[in-house]
Amino acid sequence: MMLTKDYCRQGLTTLRVVSLVVAISATAIAGNEWYEVTPLPVPRAFHMTAFAATDSGPRLYAIGGQRSPTDTMERLCIAYSPQSNSWTQRAAMSQRRGLGQACALSGKVWVFGGCRTFGTGLANVEVYNPNSNTWTTAPNMPAGLYDFGTVAWRDSLILVFGGGSWHPSMPPTSTVRLYDPNLETWYTATSLPLPLGAMACGITGDTLLIATGWTSSGPTNRAWRGILNPSNPRVISWQELDTLPGARRCRAASGVASGELFVIGGLALDAGSSPGLHPSPFSLHPSGFSGLDDVWSLAGNGAWTARASKPQAVSCVSGSASDAAGRVYVAGGYPGSTPYLQTTEYLDMSSYTHDVGVTGIVSPAGRLARDASCPVSVLFRNFGTVNENLSARVTVLDSMTGSPVFTADTSLSLAPDSAQLVEFGTFAPPGLHVFHTTASVTLAGDENPSNDTARARSRTTTGSDPDGYGYVYKSTQEPDNLAFSWFDPTGGTIIKDWAPNGDEGISRRNLPFYFNFYGNAFNRLYVCTNGYLQTSNTIASQNFALPYEGITNIIAPFWDDLRLGDSGRVYEDLLSDKFVYTWVDARRQPPDTGRATFQVILQLNGDIRCNYLNVTADATSSTIGIQGGDGSWNWYQEYVYNADPLKHVPTSSTSILFDAPPLGIAERKGLALGPAELHIATVNRGPVRITLGGQVRALQVFNISGSLVRTLVPLSSLLTPPSSLTWDRRDQQGRLVPAGVYLLRAASPQGSLTRKLILID
Repeated sequence: MMLTKDYCRQGLTTLRVVSLVVAISATAIAGNEWYEVTPLPVPRAFHMTAFAATDSGPRLYAIGGQRSPTDTMERLCIAYSPQSNSWTQRAAMSQRRGLGQACALSGKVWVFGGCRTFGTGLANVEVYNPNSNTWTTAPNMPAGLYDFGTVAWRDSLILVFGGGSWHPSMPPTSTVRLYDPNLETWYTATSLPLPLGAMACGITGDTLLIATGWTSSGPTNRAWRGILNPSNPRVISWQELDTLPGARRCRAASGVASGELFVIGGLALDAGSSPGLHPSPFSLHPSGFSGLDDVWSLAGNGAWTARASKPQAVSCVSGSASDAAGRVYVAGGYPGSTPYLQTTEYLDMSSYTHDVGVTGIVSPAGRLARDASCPVSVLFRNFGTVNENLSARVTVLDSMTGSPVFTADTSLSLAPDSAQLVEFGTFAPPGLHVFHTTASVTLAGDENPSNDTARARSRTTTGSDPDGYGYVYKSTQEPDNLAFSWFDPTGGTIIKDWAPNGDEGISRRNLPFYFNFYGNAFNRLYVCTNGYLQTSNTIASQNFALPYEGITNIIAPFWDDLRLGDSGRVYEDLLSDKFVYTWVDARRQPPDTGRATFQVILQLNGDIRCNYLNVTADATSSTIGIQGGDGSWNWYQEYVYNADPLKHVPTSSTSILFDAPPLGIAERKGLALGPAELHIATVNRGPVRITLGGQVRALQVFNISGSLVRTLVPLSSLLTPPSSLTWDRRDQQGRLVPAGVYLLRAASPQGSLTRKLILID
């Protein structure tokens, strides 16, 4: 029997606990309402956002920034899909940065400037291609900048306004720069009316709108309109408009909808603070400022209109994250105090008479219990202003077979601005399968088809989703059938040669065999007292989120500020099929007096197991995970970072297994051509000639049992097509290998590919 439930706006607010798209503003004005969607995976501020059209539909991108005032800027790039109401991690930038700008042009996302630390602006420009999930570089800006404004004109040129590499005692610049992607050339355009940074800006047609920001005398609410000359866009006619009412502000979030510039929140000076106080001390954490939640829109005629206030105060989100349907997104941000925000909200300025849509797929979503009854339920909404009779449909496909495992239809009657949760029925998902759910509505005369379809992914597969190289993790803290198993280290060697000491020290260790890790093989590593292994020799007492470019090849069973002290020690056990490093009674830095006993096991087949025998120390400050190289191309798996997610905080008798991708097995669809084509020209007598197409980050030869024979292209290399090389049929020790069957494995930013190679004498 199909059941339905009616929800008024109050009922929608109740549903926030299950992370649905819900209404959170009580305003009754159509087209002026805030909605909350799936939050960011982690809190974030000082990041860059942009909305771009992709082959898979529109996507909101959040790039760079930091998770907290004590964290470094990151290279992280994540994408939000309005159709599936979910965030997905994408390939990371080559440089970590924040306080830059992002904008969409020609189906790509351009990221300009920014900074790693306050006071030193970056000139670098990177370009993200959503369809290939790859980054490239473009010509640098003429100067290093941050806290500036950016817009794209007619999907052909990019303008950069003001900002600068500025200091509290120095004002920003008034320079306007124009970039032509086709000619890869920078030009100067008519300057701003005054030096300005940290402004809100947008463009509608040939009209530029700029408001608020930071001047030599502090924050300002002044506003300007600029008219571009279409025949020569370097020429801009500026005119000052009415000043924004309310508190003077800078670093407001902004966007363009219905031809107006929206100024959302921002930072305002606290009472008694000096107007010369700059909003960014060196920690990039504003002090002496308060966050604002009021929202205003500026029309081209200079009129200001008050809009629905944002549910939470916000600032320090750069870029214009507006979609074509009249929604302005704000993901994360700094609310005026720590912690940073994790919520994702949008202001919907669309106004339609006839508009129905899918608000969210409640179930199935995420991890499912195999062979257990799973409900299929979807939330539908009438966004229009009249009563509507519509039809709704939901289909659940098994991705392995492409066939439906559940299909249902229903008819609904929805009053204006109301929602209905429809429970279509149940199905029992089999184990080790991935499911794709599609929900849709049909209404004759629907004026806004962009919200008519939603998609969600669910699975009964064990472990995590694979990272960019193919590693997954399983855990006793997840329903993965992984049992706790402890290796007794007492027969091993106690490491004593810590340099410089046992509080903050490293020890170089030689291994009994080559260990294959993210396409690279090594037979030595460095053990750090602070709970991690690496191939570089970096001592980091403070743990960071992954990816972290300060350390190369990270294996972190419990990365934190640890000290061995009186009874703490680290054992090394080297065996023919594994090597084990065990921290016994390691203490966290005072005032925490608790201890932790844990170990990491690196196995011959490439698997990595972390075991936690006894954890009495505060484990909410720790990083557990692995990272290949510097983490580029999404080559990392972060199990937990500072108690996020909370259910992954390690406790006594916990085991985590990082499963290496198998060899000699056909790759998943969509990855088979990741490194383009791998051609083997010769397999008989003499050397083997290999031609590679595409960007290859690693190329290795394995024997039929999966043991590494030779690394032909190490992880640090990057070959650009066309590239070719020759294998002299020798192994890692320089010995000729016998005839037989071998496996050639290539890895690229898009995935990996394994091909069989037969050597004939």
